[in-house]
Amino acid sequence: MRDPEEGLDGAGRLVTGARRERVPGPYEPLLAEAAEAVHRAGSAGVEGLHLTGSVATGQARPPTSDLDLLVVLTGSPATARTLHAVGEELAERHRDLVADVDLTVVTAAEVDADDARGLGLRALLRHHAVVLSGHDRAAAIAPVPCSATLAWGLAADARPRLERLLAAAGSTTPSPLGLLARRGARTALLAAAMLASVRQGTWTTDRDAGADWLGRSRQDLVPVLRQARAWADRPPPLDRAALEGFLADLLRVVAVVEAGLAPASR
Repeated sequence: MRDPEEGLDGAGRLVTGARRERVPGPYEPLLAEAAEAVHRAGSAGVEGLHLTGSVATGQARPPTSDLDLLVVLTGSPATARTLHAVGEELAERHRDLVADVDLTVVTAAEVDADDARGLGLRALLRHHAVVLSGHDRAAAIAPVPCSATLAWGLAADARPRLERLLAAAGSTTPSPLGLLARRGARTALLAAAMLASVRQGTWTTDRDAGADWLGRSRQDLVPVLRQARAWADRPPPLDRAALEGFLADLLRVVAVVEAGLAPASR
C-alpha cells in the first residue's frame, strides 16, 4: 500500500511514514514470533531485525499485504538460507494475515560499505525501517538525499532476484508458481519506481507510480507493466511456461531501469 507521507523534504532528503507506533495491532503476534524465530535461527550472529514496507507505515491490510523484514547479520551470511526458510515458514503459517513474508538478509559489512548498495541499505534503515529487535542503527545514520546512486543501490538487486525466481520456477520442488510471479512483479515494479524517482526529482517506492511513469516513457512495456501490476496483488493460476515467460518479460523492464541507473554505480 502507498505511503502517503513518502517523498522529499525541503533539503531533498527522504521522508517516509515508517513509525513503530503505526504498526497495526493484528500484526504484533506475528512480529513477536518472527523475532523469536530469526534470533533462534541466526543464533548470536543477528545484529538486528527490522520491519519495512506497508506494515511499518501503518498502511497494511490483512490478508493482502506482505510482511517485509530485513535481517542484519554481524558476520558471515552463511545462515542466510536458514533465515530465508524462516520467512517461508512464517508465510505458510500466517496466510490468513499476510500474502507473503519477504525476508531479506544482509551483513553489517554490506550496510557499512562505501558503495551504492551500502547507501541503499542505510537509507532503508534510516528512513523506511523500524527496529523489532537487536541494534537500531537508524539514529547513527544521517538523513539520506535522493540521488541516482541511491536509486541504483536499491534497484541493482532486481536482476539477480528475478534470476533466482526463474531458477526456482525450474526446480524439481518449486514454490507455488503464483507466489513466484507475485514476487517477480513486485521486484520489477519497485525497480521502476527507483528510476521514476530520479527522473522526476522525487522519492517513491510505490509500484503503481513506477509503472505509470515507465509506461509513459516506454509504450512497448505497457502490456507487461499492466500485467505486473495485476499479478503483484493477485496472480492467476498459471503453469511453469507462463511463469517463465512472465519473468523473462520482467527482465526486459529491469534492463530499462539498469540502462537508466547503472551509470550511477561507476
